[in-house]
Amino acid sequence: MILRYFTQNHRGLLFFFPVLIGLLSIALTYFLPPHPILTPQYASEYLFHFSPYSIWTYTFILFIIVTACAAIVNAAFNNSELYFQPSFLVGFLSAVIFTISSFKLQSLSWVIAQLCLTLSLFFSLQIQNQKRIYPALFSAQIFIGISICIYPQNIGFAIALNTILLTNRSFSLKESLFSIIILIIPLIYWLSFCYLNDRMEEWFFWSKTHHVQPLQSIFSSMLFWISSVCLMSALVGIFKKENRQTNKTQQAKNTLLIFLFSSILSGVICWSIQEPFTFYNFNLPFIVIVGYYWTHYRVSLMAPFLFYFWLLMYFLFAFEVIQ
Repeated sequence: MILRYFTQNHRGLLFFFPVLIGLLSIALTYFLPPHPILTPQYASEYLFHFSPYSIWTYTFILFIIVTACAAIVNAAFNNSELYFQPSFLVGFLSAVIFTISSFKLQSLSWVIAQLCLTLSLFFSLQIQNQKRIYPALFSAQIFIGISICIYPQNIGFAIALNTILLTNRSFSLKESLFSIIILIIPLIYWLSFCYLNDRMEEWFFWSKTHHVQPLQSIFSSMLFWISSVCLMSALVGIFKKENRQTNKTQQAKNTLLIFLFSSILSGVICWSIQEPFTFYNFNLPFIVIVGYYWTHYRVSLMAPFLFYFWLLMYFLFAFEVIQ
């Protein structure tokens, strides 16, 4: 029912996203046990830390940002010829996953970084074999740089745009150098800000954070394993060539896979330097890749079963019925 409804070309479904996000936010605020609002953990987080910092303040900001994320991800998906008609399932998944994850983490830095990554994905999907890519390249890379400054656990995305350029276009030294220069602009701005405000002790982005999920609790979670099965099934589906697949579709698939690889690389880097890492950072790649799989649910007998079972498990996890 949900799959069939949200894969239709019905513009009115856009108005469902803020309603769903609002209802989920109110339900999670009222029915979940109170979680303490975390104090800033990264150097840049004090920019988003203000007083009084109540749960309702966080909920209001969350509602605005997650609504924007859902609309942007859905528009990016529909503009990339990943389905034969506009659909709204990816927006639905974004509304559910980003809202619940935001309440679990309760970190404004993470939420704002996800918005930056979402905007970066939107512009990255516009990097095709066209003549003028510099506006899209600039926008995509500047948002990646900002997301890394705000939330350093996204460090693996530093290579995303250059990898997309090598995959979707013929090599150009000018484009590659331009991409690298744009990436370091947010870093230079941050260092300048710290220097001018006499806060040089805060220039270093990494610091210990409480946003940690012990691996033992992750691997014992039913939601982790069902999500892994869904992702593996989606990867098998995304590698298959469609009957009416265009070059734009294939390049969009390449971009989605690069974003997934960048998330994995981020986790490896954090693990190697003994920094905490949360699996919530896989949300955006998971949404677009599994959303692609479930949008094409008619070609797989397992897809509807996996979708409804995963959705049930995710809501049980949200309200802490399961871990």
